[in-house]
Amino acid sequence: MTQAVAWKTKTDDESEIYYLQVESIPGKRMKNKVFEATDNWSLTGEGYSSKDKKSVLIFTRQFDTINAWHLWAKQFPFKLQELNRNGEPKAIKLGIDAGKKKRRKRKRRKTSRK
Repeated sequence: MTQAVAWKTKTDDESEIYYLQVESIPGKRMKNKVFEATDNWSLTGEGYSSKDKKSVLIFTRQFDTINAWHLWAKQFPFKLQELNRNGEPKAIKLGIDAGKKKRRKRKRRKTSRK
């Protein structure tokens, strides 16, 4: 399954650049879908594993605000995980998981039978 990881870095002029690494791209058709989803991004790196026949793509883009980043990331059509500055995943749901809501279990009523 194609999945992605994103993180941000600060530049010398205090602007923030987001990096997006899309992994496990199985073929040309899926690679075209990734390029379509990352239309406004700049391709900065590409890799290929001849062992499992899958590609890796790395993109960069600058967003004006964090909200602009979140709006884009929630619409991303693949599984996406954002990392914090320590490399740990953040709790926010992004990508295809953004539309999924965690459902609570219903509490059963206690009925007293006499």
